[in-house]
Formats: sequence, C-alpha cells, structure tokens
Amino acid sequence: LFGRRAGVAAAAFNAFAPVCMALGRNIQTDGVYVFFMLCALWLYLRAGDFQGRRRVKYMAAAGLVFGCKDTAFRDKKAGLWFLRRRDLRLFELRRDQLCSNGKVVRELPGGKLELFDIDSPTRVVVRYVLDVESGTVSSPTVAIDLREERGLPDGMVLVPGTDEVVIAMFDPEPATSGRAIQCSLRTGAWVREFVTPGAAQVTCPQWLPGHAGTELVLTTAAENLTPERLVQQPNAGCLFVAQAPFVTVLPAPIWIC
Repeated sequence: LFGRRAGVAAAAFNAFAPVCMALGRNIQTDGVYVFFMLCALWLYLRAGDFQGRRRVKYMAAAGLVFGCKDTAFRDKKAGLWFLRRRDLRLFELRRDQLCSNGKVVRELPGGKLELFDIDSPTRVVVRYVLDVESGTVSSPTVAIDLREERGLPDGMVLVPGTDEVVIAMFDPEPATSGRAIQCSLRTGAWVREFVTPGAAQVTCPQWLPGHAGTELVLTTAAENLTPERLVQQPNAGCLFVAQAPFVTVLPAPIWIC
C-alpha cells in the first residue's frame, strides 16, 4: 500500500514481533485472521482504483465486521467494529467487550444485516440487527446460552443452508478431550457434538471440500499448557477433520454491503 520501503520495514517488524514468535509454534488462527483482515482492507482500498466490472469484483470481495480484545482479560474496553464497503467508513458498534471472537453475518430484508457475535467470557452468542446506513446495531438478544457448558465459546461458523452454527469450545481447564458443538440460532438447542481427543482447547471451525464430501476442520491450541498438561493433551495444537454429510453446498464467501 505504501511502497517497497514500507513493506520491507513491516516485514522486519513482523519477523521480530513477540506475538509471531509465540504463536508460530502453535496451529492457531490469530495470524491467519490478521492476514485476511488486512486482505479485506486492501480490497476496500483497491476498489476505488477501478471502474465497471473490475470495480464490482474488488468491492464484492470485501466486507468487514471485526472485534478486538483486552489481552489481560480484565477491562471491558475492546471494540466491535463495522467497516462499510461503499465509502470505507468505519463505525464503532460497541466498546465494552473483553474478547471478541466468532461472528456470523446474514442478510435481512430492507438492506439490514443479522449479526451473531461471541464475546468469549460472557459464554453466550448474541444477536444484533446491523443497520448498514446508520452504522449501528440493535440491543443484543441472547441466541445461544452456553453459561452452563464447560469451556469458553471461541470461533464460530454457519452451517450452510441452515439456521445452525458450529462453535468451538476453548477449555482452559485440565481435560483429556475438547469439543465443538452445533447449535440452532433460533432455539439455542444442541444438534450434535464433535469431539477432539487429546486436545481440549478448540479454537476455530471451518468447512472445506474433501474427497468424500464436505469436511469440518477444527483447529486446536497448545498455548499456556504446562509440560504436565501436554502429557494429558498430546494432540494439543493439531488439526482435526470430521466428515459432514449434512452439508451439501458450500456458498461462495462473498458479503456485499
């Protein structure tokens, strides 16, 4: 964006960044998340350089709702943000979260969006109506209540063609296995559970096409595990794959707003 010199300087800073060193030894999505967030921002900025179909191609590929976290998990100061595509205007939706995680956005009639959001320490999935024109959200309502469940909700992905999501459950306590759960956004009820033996800290789910049909990929983390805990969780940091015959179509990841 800002020339070769800026690119070299950014690469140098990244090479010695403590967070990259700490997370580079784990299979985690933090770095990948930042990468795709920056790609989306780049697409926004590039869209203004083109006209006609080429402009539509760049702009249709970009759309961004993102959140932050207080790394100390102490102060409710993290923001939830919406970057509007057509004019690159950034809106602050909330400023009182601890650790913003999984999100699902769907279209509603009248040009509005339905936003499902996880602030992990609250242990609930909340629903907002996002008004694209004003850059505001409605008061939250609880869609899925996980306060009685073990672990913290982390990443979340929509089950294509349904009103259901798969939620990764990050369990920081001693355990011999982890899980992701599939729940209804309308009733909050469980549908099914995916177990990750030997890895309790499940971080993110994602659908991928496989040789035998659609597969659910689950990432796990080994961060903050002592040597004793790693003995109990020998698969921490591994990827897990589950067959998902109930998913027949993977929609194109395009969000226009």
